[in-house]
Amino acid sequence: MWGTYRSERFELALPLPDDTGWSVDDRSGPWLVATHAATESTLVVRSWTEDGGHATRERCEDRARLWRTLPDPGRAEQVQARSIEAPAGFDTFVSIGVIPGKPEEPVSGYAVAFGGHGHRCFAWAYTTTARGASAAEMIGGRLAAMVERSLARVVISSELTPRIPRGPRVPRPRPPERVGPP
Repeated sequence: MWGTYRSERFELALPLPDDTGWSVDDRSGPWLVATHAATESTLVVRSWTEDGGHATRERCEDRARLWRTLPDPGRAEQVQARSIEAPAGFDTFVSIGVIPGKPEEPVSGYAVAFGGHGHRCFAWAYTTTARGASAAEMIGGRLAAMVERSLARVVISSELTPRIPRGPRVPRPRPPERVGPP
């Protein structure tokens, strides 16, 4: 069952499978970190406003990699790399890959995405591990689900959206109607 984690800090809504199985840390570090012990999976996400120019996906990736070690497509078997419009309006590129283990060792997979829109950046990185004869199939299924149902459906609030809750609207009193000439 999928649920949605809402982060006021990063101004985003993040869909997660098995929402009760995830442990989400949205406070102690500069990234939102979600872990799922049953599948040995970790998802790290961050959105931020880029100062000093337009936020391109390349610029956002460079900044994110300065802050944190993230999966490197150059060090794995890349399965897929493509553009994706997620979050809506962002120019985002996602790389998906597998790091095969030696015989009797676990198989790991990753999906990492970086996007830019206006002055806003977005980084999303998912890693997972599986063991056994069907490990590769399990990794493939998890990666596909996370890219298509989590990454593709992330929503980032506009920094222009008012954050002040408004009460019920009170109608303005109408001026009295005039009778006769002015």
